[in-house]
Amino acid sequence: MIDLSWYTIPSGVIITLFGFMWYILFLRSLFFKVTLEKELPSPKISILTACRNEEKVVCNLIRDIKNQTYPNWEFLICVNNTTDRTYEVALREAGKDKRIKIFNHNPSEIGKAPALNYILNKARGDVILEFDTDNRIKPLYLEKLSKYFMDKKINAVQTVIKALNNKKNFLTKMQDIEFIVFCKLFNKGRRNYGAGIGGTGFAIRSKLLKKLNGWNNELVEDFDLFIRLQKKNIQVTYANNIIVYDEKPEHLSDLIKQRGRWIKGHLNVMMKNLNFSKNPLKLKFWLDLTYLTAPISVPLMVSHLVLFYIYLLGGNKFITYGYFPISFWIISVIFFMVMLATILWKEERSYLPLIPLYLFVFTYHWMIVFFEALKVQSWADSKTIHKGI
Repeated sequence: MIDLSWYTIPSGVIITLFGFMWYILFLRSLFFKVTLEKELPSPKISILTACRNEEKVVCNLIRDIKNQTYPNWEFLICVNNTTDRTYEVALREAGKDKRIKIFNHNPSEIGKAPALNYILNKARGDVILEFDTDNRIKPLYLEKLSKYFMDKKINAVQTVIKALNNKKNFLTKMQDIEFIVFCKLFNKGRRNYGAGIGGTGFAIRSKLLKKLNGWNNELVEDFDLFIRLQKKNIQVTYANNIIVYDEKPEHLSDLIKQRGRWIKGHLNVMMKNLNFSKNPLKLKFWLDLTYLTAPISVPLMVSHLVLFYIYLLGGNKFITYGYFPISFWIISVIFFMVMLATILWKEERSYLPLIPLYLFVFTYHWMIVFFEALKVQSWADSKTIHKGI
């Protein structure tokens, strides 16, 4: 008989602490509110996007930018190390609009961050707004965003991210649920402690970003930037009324590849910044720690469920382990389902019947993602391929 208590008891305590912090985030999210003051003139917005083999989607984003009701913008596109016709397609779509500037850049250092930094140095706006090339936005996006930066207290903004292709299949629906939960629960729950950065739909005052020397060439340059802003006590404001639509992977292999990069990158940044929040007597310390170590919680939770299933299916003949009472876990799961249901009731009620599938089917893919993370070598090797909607 193999006793796994050495693993299940300490990991059970860690899972419980993570769950408790998510409950706190949920309760705080219920009281989320942003009040804007009009103290500054309307800003010029420099929109940046880094393209690599995006000929199928770049036209859509250019059209969406050209259709904005807000006129004071420039759009800088860095086509970097591409092997398709992204540059030619972008030039044709941009036409004679002088606000759109397209650069064909082929640096030896491949990555999203170097490409963004190349055009950051050429940006002349008061605000830098970063998009992925597959994104879509509605005509009022920039109009709404400009109002946040007319408030001098606001330095950076993360907008809502939703799945563009959420109706494509089961996998894209699950990702949409996940992003709704993360955006609404996590970002609203952090409130005055600063929202996370989602990798797209993120805006920041130009002088501030240039003072930070832009983005670092990490696998997850967005999370790295979040940590650097937090270290300087610069908070990211969550714009709950502005949405960017993002194309999600439609096949499991693509999803695993993408998220393997996320996990590897997150862990790399985590190991460099284990002490970035230093006061355990404050709630912010624990919220920061929850975000910093988030990749650890999911495999721990899933591994407990797997062990439980093995045990029920006859594994009790050769394994045993210590665990919290079953009633404790049942109550925890029910509470978490109530949290999800509360969020989805407000945001997308059609997803309510999918909550059990999200929790007890989709969540297991994170175990595979962790093994995939071991193989990730670079951003270029794991970049998501976009097909266009």
